[in-house]
Amino acid sequence: MRRPLNLLAAAACAMALAKVPTAGALTPRQIAIIVNSNNIGSQEVARYYMQARHVPARNVIGLPLPMTDTIPANFYLSRVAAPIRRALIRRGLKRQIRCLVTTYGIPLRVGPEAPSVQNQREITSIKSEQARVVRHLAKVIAQLNNLGQPPKKAAPPRAPAALKPGAQAAPPNAPATVLGELGPAITKARLRLVKIGEATHPALKQRFFHLVQEAIGPNGLLNFISVPPNAPNRAAALAGLAAIRRQIANGQKQYLALEAHRNRVANRVRMRALQLRFFGLVGLLSQLNQDIPFLSAKGLSTALDSRLMALWTIRRYRGGFVPNPMYLSYYAQLPDKKTPPHILMVSRLDGLTPRNVIKMIATSIRVEKAGLKGVAYFDARGLTGADPYAVFDSNIRHAARFIKKHSHMPVVLNNVPALFQAKNCPNAAIYCGWYSVRHYVNTVQWLPGCVGYHVASFELESLHNPQETGWCINMLDRGVTGTLGAVAEPYLTAFPPPRLFFPLLLSGRYTQAEVYYMTCPLICWRMAFVGDPLYNPFKHDPQISLKTLQSDPTLKIALEEIPPAK
Repeated sequence: MRRPLNLLAAAACAMALAKVPTAGALTPRQIAIIVNSNNIGSQEVARYYMQARHVPARNVIGLPLPMTDTIPANFYLSRVAAPIRRALIRRGLKRQIRCLVTTYGIPLRVGPEAPSVQNQREITSIKSEQARVVRHLAKVIAQLNNLGQPPKKAAPPRAPAALKPGAQAAPPNAPATVLGELGPAITKARLRLVKIGEATHPALKQRFFHLVQEAIGPNGLLNFISVPPNAPNRAAALAGLAAIRRQIANGQKQYLALEAHRNRVANRVRMRALQLRFFGLVGLLSQLNQDIPFLSAKGLSTALDSRLMALWTIRRYRGGFVPNPMYLSYYAQLPDKKTPPHILMVSRLDGLTPRNVIKMIATSIRVEKAGLKGVAYFDARGLTGADPYAVFDSNIRHAARFIKKHSHMPVVLNNVPALFQAKNCPNAAIYCGWYSVRHYVNTVQWLPGCVGYHVASFELESLHNPQETGWCINMLDRGVTGTLGAVAEPYLTAFPPPRLFFPLLLSGRYTQAEVYYMTCPLICWRMAFVGDPLYNPFKHDPQISLKTLQSDPTLKIALEEIPPAK
């Protein structure tokens, strides 16, 4: 299999519509402010930011938009993206503007695209494959139920059990029905083999292993294999099991790499093959079940800000996420770094009210001058293993250890499943935690100018509903001046890795818009950043040195992508 980063580089090269030279630090003249001309609050925020940050008046673009959080896809193309392009070209700003700032009143979401003909064909194929896998799995279950049993005489057909009024019978080969029968079938077959003495029936034992592996793959089969201390060739047997575990771990890494490029047909096919190889028919069925909503229009809304990042590079968007070629690891693979794809930074000045947004801007400017001093809080969950959740949990712990080792900032790491307990996190300067979905927990006392994010789905569902329970609006309402979140289910791979985001921010060499731009793995997807794009809280008091950035194989790429100002 080709490495995913090389695939990313190829994808980036395909975006060859407009390119700009690699630039230095972001400046006010490189910002364009997008304002809803139908919204007085949007105009107030835009006017204040333009004056406070000295953004040229010609860099303000007004759009007459509806007062709604979501707009249809065709409306976005004709009434948002196209007018912004025209305005930038007409004003001679196309090559100058590197960052778009959406303001209070600009919609959060773009509605789902209609599925392409190609996607509709793939969905039809997947449904046929689903039916085939379920039939195959039903046969495996029947063989497990008969394993070690004496032959039975054919029983007369029984009448189906009566249903409660209004209830509907599940078809016998429905996926949920078959999956529900698998566990009991494996357990009962195993108990029968133990009862009849599996040592005297090696053929039955081997048949059991074969059926289990077919159903749940080698990863599941390992749960049924043990090597007794007195077993002959024990060392060789243990070495063989260790080799299988390494193969499974390597397969999981391949899967995660492919998942970052799931919009490619070939990668989806390879993901299904990996699921079947290591997790059996159940893994394949799970993958097929995930692929249908991914390919269909259902739920595939996107963040308007994320779509704007590809304003110059993707004109014919077909749905699904696109790898961000400016993401540090991907940028390292670009064949031509002197003229990378013209991906825009996008940051949002938004919140519960225009007054709140203006206060956030003022706080950013004030704290940047004085410097942000406080505690770094990281709320991990204590997960271990090779699955995606454990890998991300490890990433949070890595960020905490890295900052504790390379800075003078106090670091508090919570590494248990429960969140930080209420009111025990004073003086928070930076924060990253997870996983409390749409349920903000008031555990942290935010310093003015604090930057942080909570990793969970739907946390940017709304910024204007005072009853909203998600993290973004509640963090902003309590004084956080930079955060990010998802407008719909983003998948874990969409979040900036904490081990990249926070060290770059603490270096004082990059604004928060630049940090997000270089650490956001996907564009045209569901993530958005909220905060003053020019805010650099550690500009005058760096916590991570240039030498430390240069010593890290990934972080040092930022010094090449956006060199420090001379």
